[in-house]
Amino acid sequence: MEWGDEWLALDKLQHVLACLLIALAAAALAGRSSRPFLRRHALPLGCAASLAVGAAKEVADEARLFGSSGASLRDAAADLLGVALAAALVSLVARLPRRRRREKARDADATDGSISMRRPPAMALLAAAARRLPRSLRLLKPHHFTTASSSPSFGESETSAPAWEPQSPVRTPPDDQFAAWVTRLRPGFTACDLADAINSEQDPDLALALFRWAALRPGFRHAPASYLAALNAAASGKRPVAAENLIQDVLAGACPPDLHLFNACLRFCCDRRSLFPIAFDMFNKMRALPPSAACRPNVETYTLLLSTVVRRVRRPPASLVYLHAVRSLSRQMKASGVVPDTYLLNLIIKAYGRCLEIDDALKVFREMPLYSCEPNEFTYGYIVKAMFQKGRTDKGLEYLKEMRDKGFVPSGGVYMSAVAALALEWRFEESREVLLDMLDCKRKPDMITYRTLLEELCRATRTEDAFELLEELKEKKRGALDQRMYSELLGGLHWISQPQQNALPRRDRGPDETDSGD
Repeated sequence: MEWGDEWLALDKLQHVLACLLIALAAAALAGRSSRPFLRRHALPLGCAASLAVGAAKEVADEARLFGSSGASLRDAAADLLGVALAAALVSLVARLPRRRRREKARDADATDGSISMRRPPAMALLAAAARRLPRSLRLLKPHHFTTASSSPSFGESETSAPAWEPQSPVRTPPDDQFAAWVTRLRPGFTACDLADAINSEQDPDLALALFRWAALRPGFRHAPASYLAALNAAASGKRPVAAENLIQDVLAGACPPDLHLFNACLRFCCDRRSLFPIAFDMFNKMRALPPSAACRPNVETYTLLLSTVVRRVRRPPASLVYLHAVRSLSRQMKASGVVPDTYLLNLIIKAYGRCLEIDDALKVFREMPLYSCEPNEFTYGYIVKAMFQKGRTDKGLEYLKEMRDKGFVPSGGVYMSAVAALALEWRFEESREVLLDMLDCKRKPDMITYRTLLEELCRATRTEDAFELLEELKEKKRGALDQRMYSELLGGLHWISQPQQNALPRRDRGPDETDSGD
């Protein structure tokens, strides 16, 4: 332990600045997290991280890892000073916009009081109460807003607001429209009546204002129908912040569980990449509910999650991370007794096919009759394309013929994979038949497919067959080559079929091919 260091030494200033910057950086990162818990406790987490770094440094000094004379209590005091400065700075910055919002709230109250003589007293009080709601309630923040109580929580004033607010396009609706809807709702209205009113309103801001106003009515509690209507209004009206806060309310248990509401929340979260973890939180909540709640995941739930995961599955090996999620969801679906449909099984086969897991894809393909599902053109397409990409040309051609016998028409990508794979193995007759069948089905190949087949014919010393095939493709009635593509292919055939010895570098020529001058 070092006792003789000075209070005003240079290293003390370094300790203060280091802890100050670490606390600010950690608080900023926590404030930008997608987890609400981290955002709410950003400052304490930043201070804790800074103190942990300072304590680790003192432990290292005591162990003589950096060649120092030992730990110092004055260094620890400098660390505490830096953390205290960071906390004071963050609190000061957060207090400035809060004061501005209070001034705006007073101006709004004064405006409401000046025009209250022009409308009925009851409507004026309702409109003034709606306008006096803090912005945290207007944005439906889950940690400031609960539907179980009809008044603000104890210890919070009407003008209090959180230290940090995301930008939102939510606006306060006009008082006359809001008052008209309030008078239209009869006394003692239910959650279904409120849901019908929200669904019939075209303005999403007015619909959300009705939802908030009803939550403040004494004795009223929102039902899943009203939450579903408000979520649809926020999603269709492009109010993502309000929709996310509604989903957080549902996830926290603000209303009774409902399968349609949970699936609607999943659909909104799956459409946005940043909310994808919340979708799995909702899925785990549905699985944890008892069977008597009738909210266990169904076919729609697994379809939403699998479609989102499959969209991220591209090429191995990076896609193997998401393939684990596909396997896990598939096992949970079978264990829960959910009977899938053809679309859901096609999603699983598509994920296996993109990762070239042919055996797993065929296993799901053979299980389809057990669920009374018939394979369609997409099922065969995923399997055939994966087989040709994997190198199983014989099995891929067999499934392709079975697909055509059933009357299904493959996509252009499946056809092009088959033509290229057969041409690379010098099975030119089969590749030519697949190419002509592709043109008969009005599927247009790309330049790479044509060049692969024609150039492989030239490499196999079948140049005449390549030129004949090119002329046949030009004169074909369906899917004929255009003049530009024909000219490029013809030029490529002339180049690859002519002798290339004179174009070789001098060091690659034989002794008899040198110039006469040498």
